[in-house]
Amino acid sequence: MLFALSPDGILDPAAAQDVQLRIFDCPATESIRLRQLTGRLSYRYSFAGHFDNISPVEIWGANHAAEVPVIFGTYGIARGSGTALEKATSHAMQDAWVAFAGDPVHGPKRQGWKPYTQLGRKQVREFGKGVAAQDISLAAQEALCDGAEPL
Repeated sequence: MLFALSPDGILDPAAAQDVQLRIFDCPATESIRLRQLTGRLSYRYSFAGHFDNISPVEIWGANHAAEVPVIFGTYGIARGSGTALEKATSHAMQDAWVAFAGDPVHGPKRQGWKPYTQLGRKQVREFGKGVAAQDISLAAQEALCDGAEPL
């Protein structure tokens, strides 16, 4: 999650959503759409875990690059050892990355990670939001995009 402040310093959710769409969601959606048009195999993920020892300010949520210490298993270095969910999420992400690196075509499938074949389907692997890994749809975010730009 991103956050943005209005000129008077007040949290502005609409501005935060606009930034999220412009920088992350719409370009990623357009990239996936173009890959699908050319028959490219794609896997899409979302990191949605909020862990206090990585992002101590609750309003930050799962901010950009917060998944890096989870992927590398270094989440406990800075501000505490982490939670059971954080550890499980770390293992799930590491397993997914190793599976992909070892066999980009079949490895993720063996982890139960579905190829992203059509926008809006429940084929995005989400890590860290209440459970280590689950499949979700990003249809609501994708519907806000016109190509790489927000509507």
